[in-house]
Amino acid sequence: MIGKTISHYKIIEKLGEGGMGIVYLAKDTKLDRMVALKFLPKFLSSDANEKERFFHEARAAASLTHQNVAVIYEIGEYESNIFLAMEYVDGEALKTLVEQKSELLTIMKVLEIAIQICEGLDAAHEKEIVHRDIKSDNIMMTKKGKVKVNVFMAFANFGAIYNGMNTKNENINFSEGLQVGSMTETSTSGNWE
Repeated sequence: MIGKTISHYKIIEKLGEGGMGIVYLAKDTKLDRMVALKFLPKFLSSDANEKERFFHEARAAASLTHQNVAVIYEIGEYESNIFLAMEYVDGEALKTLVEQKSELLTIMKVLEIAIQICEGLDAAHEKEIVHRDIKSDNIMMTKKGKVKVNVFMAFANFGAIYNGMNTKNENINFSEGLQVGSMTETSTSGNWE
């Protein structure tokens, strides 16, 4: 994929890969900015119900505008693969900061980070959106110390969670047994990380 142009995004390098897709650094050739381009797993593209659920969640997450929430710019499809263009956060995951640079984390810095996380989540809650997978891997720290909560596939409308309805009161079919959030090897025994 490196070097390919998808829509108006030229892929520069692979940033990471996980259970919910592959993320690339790309250049938005229309607006001359760097973006994170995330390609989702095939099951989201091939199953109509999963695809609709994803688009619903993407619309909800894209409605958020807050300094501590990474912005979603666009959702699209390329060769039957769904992708998401979102704000590229030049920094590192909170998990990396904690694991590799914990000596830099004073009590005041930890409180500052926690407050910013809470402010981003509060902005989501005000729109009746809840983050279903809050963890240090989904929180980015800019080089200037600003927190950005990554929202992709982690937010859902409260109504969808509690009554199977979206904001237009249309039924959404949530797959039975669908994984919500992150699971570890110990998840089957009931222990969550």
